[in-house]
Amino acid sequence: NSTQHREDSLRRRAIEVLVDTLLDREWIYHKFRIEQKKEFDKHIWEKFERRCFKCNKPLKNESEMDLDHTMPLASFWPLDEGATCLCKKCNSLKSDKFPIEFYSESELQKLSKLTGLSSNILNQKKVNTVVIERLFERIIWFFDEFLNNKDYQKVRGGKRTSDLIYKAILKQIKTFYNKNTDLIQLYKNKTKKLPKSITI
Repeated sequence: NSTQHREDSLRRRAIEVLVDTLLDREWIYHKFRIEQKKEFDKHIWEKFERRCFKCNKPLKNESEMDLDHTMPLASFWPLDEGATCLCKKCNSLKSDKFPIEFYSESELQKLSKLTGLSSNILNQKKVNTVVIERLFERIIWFFDEFLNNKDYQKVRGGKRTSDLIYKAILKQIKTFYNKNTDLIQLYKNKTKKLPKSITI
């Protein structure tokens, strides 16, 4: 429903901001505009010959395209020049899947050439460990500042947004990095208290 869609969009945007912050990166649209004097989405649309990479549907303009992270944002991969041009339907089908879960072997080979991402990266299901390690280093900032953002502290449909963001991040870390990870304990070890930005 529309409430779930808004929650999902806010959660995804929060993870995007978190990833860019931890990697000390500027937003790709802003950076690309300044450095290349061109719009980033138009660049990707043209690089993929104005077609959806998966179904080959022609896309009249860049606004018909969905920019896919290629490696999933949910697993802390940033939007960068390795992005993929997909139509809205194919992007929805891909969702948070890794490339190896969505594309054929021949498509993966072609995608590697177009995006500049190695076959090794495209053929694995792996979180961005650099982001995770930086998150651990900045765990106090994560709970006390990042999740304390007023937008993330709002309760929508009985759910606190910061709780949803935290759970999504922890799920990825436990699934693909270390199932024994306890971010709350890591915070507690450094501060001798429990975080107040999430519901415990």
